[in-house]
Amino acid sequence: MVEQTIEESVPKEESVEISSKESRKNIGDNEIDKEKEHIEYNPRWDGYTLILFSSLLNFSAISAVPTDERKEYWIMSMAFGTTTFTLALLILVQDRLQLFVGIFHYTKARDGYLEGYCLAVSVIWWFVGVGYITKPGGIAYVASNIYYSAWVSLVSCVYTLNGWSTEKDILSIAEMTNISTTLRSWYLHFLSACVVFGSSIHLHSLLYSFDEIQDTSFGVAIGFVSLLFSFFFILVHYNFFPLEEGGWTELFSSLFLILIWIIGVAILTADGGIAATMEGNQCYRDPTAVEKENCTIILYLTDTSGAYSRFEVACEQLPRQVPGSNLYFACWFCLLSALNVALRWKAAQAMNFARAREEQELKELADKGEDGSSDGNDDVSDVQDDELNDTG
Repeated sequence: MVEQTIEESVPKEESVEISSKESRKNIGDNEIDKEKEHIEYNPRWDGYTLILFSSLLNFSAISAVPTDERKEYWIMSMAFGTTTFTLALLILVQDRLQLFVGIFHYTKARDGYLEGYCLAVSVIWWFVGVGYITKPGGIAYVASNIYYSAWVSLVSCVYTLNGWSTEKDILSIAEMTNISTTLRSWYLHFLSACVVFGSSIHLHSLLYSFDEIQDTSFGVAIGFVSLLFSFFFILVHYNFFPLEEGGWTELFSSLFLILIWIIGVAILTADGGIAATMEGNQCYRDPTAVEKENCTIILYLTDTSGAYSRFEVACEQLPRQVPGSNLYFACWFCLLSALNVALRWKAAQAMNFARAREEQELKELADKGEDGSSDGNDDVSDVQDDELNDTG
């Protein structure tokens, strides 16, 4: 009997060891699963992906410009896309592969504020980049990919920064522009007017030597007027001035802006105008060439017999040559944003009416509450007087 019990006890011990090993294995697997579950990927990966591809398209399109034309002006333009492409690539590689997160975690560094600083610098970087690349006669008008990728890069940086600030509950575009129904249109009008104003000043300096400054002066004037109006009403919506948004002043101002921008679009985007097309019709690649004196163009004409003749024509005698610029889109955005203010004015007025009525109802309820409390105090004082009389 003793031998039998010993033999039976052996498999029990082995089963205990096996079960303990299995439990340890299960615990290890659970810990690995928990680690995998706790990996926090950057929620703004889509924004960084947009920055990555738009920056790649931008500097690769600029690098495709012929070598003999890629002077210091072109090389400097490549720096904007190259910088943000490298930054976005490093961020996405670390985020997806979780490389060196124990040493440095981009999303969590300095409680996440390092990411905000990098995005803010990227936005400023591309504001400068768009201004430099898409300035009148800039490299953006050599190829459309350069132009659109520069703007998409800027918008991608703004979009990603807005997502970060929304998560941190600091400030978002929605919080800034949802105060009223017309504020977003005023912001669009303000930014478009800035582009019109700046581009017209630059074109004014470029075309001065050819004495073609009539419409550039008009562009400067109309852009400045729109800047003043839009900036004023943005401040009105933030209660910097004692003027009610959605009032008659806002409506008449928007109608005035619509009128001047109908005239402005008709003049600036006409045939031969400074905003006739986005690309312009200038034959120079060097933006300083429009300021050169004694400019001539060589023409070769072939007749029916196959013989050709050579002619030299002064630039002043040819149809007007205007550099490409942002003016075409900016002019239309100014007109459409002013029109949108007028269309949304009725909704803004209705919102103000509803807000005033709600405030009036709250005031009436507060007054009723004060009256009720005073009546209750009077009843209590009467009861106390009756009790004193009875005891007396």
